[in-house]
Amino acid sequence: MFLNWVIAIPLWLVIRAPMEEQTFAIFTASLPFIILLYIGCVLIPEMLIVSAKNFIIKEFKRRNTTK
Repeated sequence: MFLNWVIAIPLWLVIRAPMEEQTFAIFTASLPFIILLYIGCVLIPEMLIVSAKNFIIKEFKRRNTTK
């Protein structure tokens, strides 16, 4: 997921920068907030879901191997 951001944002800035300076300025000013929202709304919940899934799978494997 993070690799998408690393590639997409600089590419988008290179493509959009010459077209509209105001859009470019607004986007670059909003970028820190976009990144914080991404971390809070996507990355952390995704990590929690994957951790919970791995814990559940590990528990089921542990329960099934002891019988």
